[in-house]
Amino acid sequence: LTHRLLVRAGFTIIYPEDMDTHCCGMPFSSKGFAEANHSQSEALETSLLKASENGKYPVLYDMSPCFYHSKEEFSKKLKIVDPIEFMLDYVMPQLSVKSKKDSIALSDSFELKFRVEENQNDTGWVEKLSNVGSEGTDVLVKAMINIMLLNVFKEGASKRFKDFRLHCMMDEIGKLHPNNVKGILQFANDRNILLINGSPTETNALDYRHIYKLEKDANRFTKIKRIITNYAQA
Repeated sequence: LTHRLLVRAGFTIIYPEDMDTHCCGMPFSSKGFAEANHSQSEALETSLLKASENGKYPVLYDMSPCFYHSKEEFSKKLKIVDPIEFMLDYVMPQLSVKSKKDSIALSDSFELKFRVEENQNDTGWVEKLSNVGSEGTDVLVKAMINIMLLNVFKEGASKRFKDFRLHCMMDEIGKLHPNNVKGILQFANDRNILLINGSPTETNALDYRHIYKLEKDANRFTKIKRIITNYAQA
């Protein structure tokens, strides 16, 4: 979307070399990996200096969090520009807006694509998760994305309340391969997110901390009975 707007407004876009290998370093900084953060930031700055001819051209970021992180890390040689400010001050005056929306949804402000590499298979960048492979792969990718989004919420809340456990329902667990079930549970548990799953079929009991059986009694009330506890994980 950003690319299309800039081209339509008459701008020439110069991309840095090996752009997909670079990162502003913020993910490492947020986890406390200062050395990795500085290494990534320095590599990005070097690449941007080359692409901008040593600061001759401004560098536009398409994500505000990355912009503010680089603003703190970079030297003063580079002129980096916040995406919102640049769009309002430079791009919009060059465009003719034919129609305006009364309301704007969050999805109007970004373009989301997915890419899955699995067993030497590469889906390329696709807009829908239904295009990334088998049905089980779709569920696995959705689960990982949701867990990461929940973790962003947890990290923000943990700054005020310290770290805590978050319980979350996950549907369609039966569509995953048993190895992926164990992997997604561990992926969530490593972030102190405890998944609650329901399945009409049997699964590997050792993958779970607790297993409950739900059944209705004669009065149609649902009874919950714990049948297995894995003390090695509890």
